[in-house]
Amino acid sequence: MSTALQTVNFHGTDHALLDINGTAFVAMRPVVDAIGLNWASQFKRIKSDEVLSTCVVMTTTQLPGDSQSRELFCLPLDMLNGWLFGIDVKRVREELRETLIAYKRECYAVLHRYWQSAHEAEADKSPGWARRGEADNVVDAGRCFNAYLRVGKAMGMPTVQAAIKANASAATRTGIDLMADMGIQPAAMQAIAGELSSHDSAQDFIAAWEQGTVYGQTGEPVPFCPCASVDLALIYQQWCDENDRHCLGSRGLGKAARARRWLYSTARLIDLGDGPRQTRVVIPAADAVKAAAQQRVDTEPEMANLCRAPYARQIDWVQAGARAVRDAVSAVAARD
Repeated sequence: MSTALQTVNFHGTDHALLDINGTAFVAMRPVVDAIGLNWASQFKRIKSDEVLSTCVVMTTTQLPGDSQSRELFCLPLDMLNGWLFGIDVKRVREELRETLIAYKRECYAVLHRYWQSAHEAEADKSPGWARRGEADNVVDAGRCFNAYLRVGKAMGMPTVQAAIKANASAATRTGIDLMADMGIQPAAMQAIAGELSSHDSAQDFIAAWEQGTVYGQTGEPVPFCPCASVDLALIYQQWCDENDRHCLGSRGLGKAARARRWLYSTARLIDLGDGPRQTRVVIPAADAVKAAAQQRVDTEPEMANLCRAPYARQIDWVQAGARAVRDAVSAVAARD
């Protein structure tokens, strides 16, 4: 793999821009740190994203000012805005918002301009009129792609599927396959689309929650335990937004839970901090919670306290779990 390193200063921070076999990549850790976000949380978010995770490249190089070579976690420059615009400004700490907005507005443009200027010397030597004609065709293809993409999303198609169809339609109309030009493999995109269409989001969300890959805004996994139905619905909606999945609502979530023989939206008298009241709750199977706790004992030792075993009564177990999940929901709501 051929790699060339350049550094670009943006808002006082040097960012690593790498030429990997002719494609621009940006090292993500310096970007995340410069904004002030939690690297572990963003790393997990990228790795769990259906599209971004397929574009990650790991490369070892030595950054200017560093004493040794390090492994860099990189995304294609073209994907930088996809990651940036997936971060809700309202859900980050107030002191980070101005920096995040600046990166959303300007970072991609600054890096892209630098990349373009650095490669002008290697540009095609064809006559100017030929280059202008080719650029015009690409612009037309981009406009067609965006138009078709908006139609697909308006019809409720998942973004990946809409993008595949929009690219095919734009290629038919203009003769330019944008995804092929970007090095995106159609087979990989089709596999992603097939995976998304063959699962409903509620089942995938519950599986991710059980496995410990549904994260709160602090970067910590949401506890897998009994909880209030309204809290689980809020977390499910947030998970769908972050993963660009179609939310099936409380009904779809209830169907997925009952398919696992869980109790869903059953009323229990519990105290979530505002006095005892009848609250509709979700109660996973006790053996499922125990199994999840055993799998995550090293990374989440507090999960052991939310197993059924330590509690003499089921209602005590339900209340303890519901409070733990409510804390995660309250942290999310405080940022909205």
